[in-house]
Amino acid sequence: MMKKREVTHREIWFEDARFRLERADKAHRTELAARDAQIAELMKELDERPTRIVTQNLDQQIVDEAIERRDQAYRSRDRAFQALSELRLLHREGAGDRCRCGQRFQKCGVAQVVDRYPALEGWERRQWERMRAGQDHYLPPGHPGVTDPRWTPSGDSEQYSREFAATT
Repeated sequence: MMKKREVTHREIWFEDARFRLERADKAHRTELAARDAQIAELMKELDERPTRIVTQNLDQQIVDEAIERRDQAYRSRDRAFQALSELRLLHREGAGDRCRCGQRFQKCGVAQVVDRYPALEGWERRQWERMRAGQDHYLPPGHPGVTDPRWTPSGDSEQYSREFAATT
């Protein structure tokens, strides 16, 4: 009878242990599910957090700075071409193969330097088009495109010189 009692006691003990283990396992799974849900919620919050907006704003700030540097470079180029255009107004071929400064045109160093920049005519044409469209432009105040409504950019430097010579 003692043996039967021991066997019964062991069975009860194992049954109790198995019940406690199942209950602990169920509690563990419930806790894991709750933590997984919490992790998913936190991940969603991180994805939606303004951090991404800050990154976008930072990226936008970098883009804005690059645009500002680009615009500064354009303005610098426009001022340089404006100065060349003013020099061309002062040193251009006039009557009798003479520069407006009085030297022979071929001997005028300033006129020869200005003539080395063929892009100046394209720049003047674009500035003239901007002026005609009512936009800001960098044509110097004495430029024929500003002072003479009949003036049009020709793209031909000899024609340009003749037109300017006629305005002097």
